[in-house]
Amino acid sequence: MFEAIHLRLDPFRLISMANERLNWRLRARIVKGQRLAVQIAWAQAGKPRVVPPADVLITRVAPCKLDTDNMVSAAKALRDAIAELAGVDDRHDDRVSYSYAQRKDPTPRTYAVEIDIVARGAQ
Repeated sequence: MFEAIHLRLDPFRLISMANERLNWRLRARIVKGQRLAVQIAWAQAGKPRVVPPADVLITRVAPCKLDTDNMVSAAKALRDAIAELAGVDDRHDDRVSYSYAQRKDPTPRTYAVEIDIVARGAQ
């Protein structure tokens, strides 16, 4: 059983598309790129196996914060990619819970995303 997995997507600019008026093809390309970034980070981490139940923390690192509802919508593609790689259906399966955070990096103009997956009960 796994205890913890840490992935860092760097550089990675996670923006909210909730208020963006983008063409559907451009939006689909952005989502595909976000999902691919998670898959690459997962592969670089050795394709770890997640055994539910687990808790996932997605942290956006950026110079300024998004409000909470935009943060959740901005991270949707990442959440879907994590669920797929973990082998769970995030629509109907509550064994994996997701939470979100934001922070500033001490280095100016730094954008990244950190994903921490922890086995529930291993904290």
